[in-house]
Amino acid sequence: NDCAVSAHCDPFSAPHDGMTAFSPEMIADSVVTLASLIGLILFAQVLRMQQPRTAVTQRFLFAIQVVAAVLASRLLQWLTGVEWIGRVTFAAAGLVPLAMLLVAETLLRRHAPLVLKGWAAAGAALFGLVALLTPVHFALIALVSLAVFQIIAFVALAGLVLGRDRQSLSVAENTTIDRFALSLVLIIPLAVTDFRTEVIDLPVRLSGIGILAMCWLGLTLRRSDAAQSEVISATATLAVAVAVASLSVMALAGLDTRTTVQVTAIFLSVGVLALIFNQARMIGREDKVARVLDVLADTKVDEQGAFLKALQTRALTSGAL
Repeated sequence: NDCAVSAHCDPFSAPHDGMTAFSPEMIADSVVTLASLIGLILFAQVLRMQQPRTAVTQRFLFAIQVVAAVLASRLLQWLTGVEWIGRVTFAAAGLVPLAMLLVAETLLRRHAPLVLKGWAAAGAALFGLVALLTPVHFALIALVSLAVFQIIAFVALAGLVLGRDRQSLSVAENTTIDRFALSLVLIIPLAVTDFRTEVIDLPVRLSGIGILAMCWLGLTLRRSDAAQSEVISATATLAVAVAVASLSVMALAGLDTRTTVQVTAIFLSVGVLALIFNQARMIGREDKVARVLDVLADTKVDEQGAFLKALQTRALTSGAL
């Protein structure tokens, strides 16, 4: 959601005067947003493949769909300039805290405080109405209100999961919740950069980086413990590569600080997306091996023909022959 102080610019949709089509800000924002959207899609595919019917998965998928709607509508509005798409983005953004609260409740296996539930639900409903009814000249107030609403909700959620009773949950559950809490801690400061105005003119929106980090942390939970060292190594390698590449481009092209931040954000988002893509592929291969073993366990050893036919006909193991 972009916002301008000038009266001729619609804060719900259009970029402000300094952010025209194909400007550095538009390019950086679009690349980071598109990368985070693709990362969410890959994460959702892995969840559907591994745990298609659990309550946690269904709520995670709902949260992913809400965030993906924010990213997709925002990117589409930037490319088309259609005013009502910006209002869809605003309404979807109001749903994000409620979606994250549903995920947190499922992970903790208990209900959130009634006050927090009411805050998230009332905010989602209120900002949906605001997106439909607010005149353009009041949109700046609405945008600031949305920022305050989201930050309060995210801070409350982080406090809820960090203050949980760890003894009531398994080791695996605590690990999952720790990753979820870390994602919230990363997203809170980065989400603030999405509320760009002419007064606070940041070089790039960084919430997409936080979303990619959440997908990366979530996918690493799907790997065996032996693979965790690979995860740490890949993350460290990416950080060093992005730093070296950004500093090199800055020195060669004589970039100023603002442009260097934009280039770094692009490198980082594309790099994390590459890690997510590679991780999703590895998980897919491991899952297919496990499903082949399932078929083998269910087939009589002396019926090789039946076993091979089962591999070819079952949708989950097609191509595994």
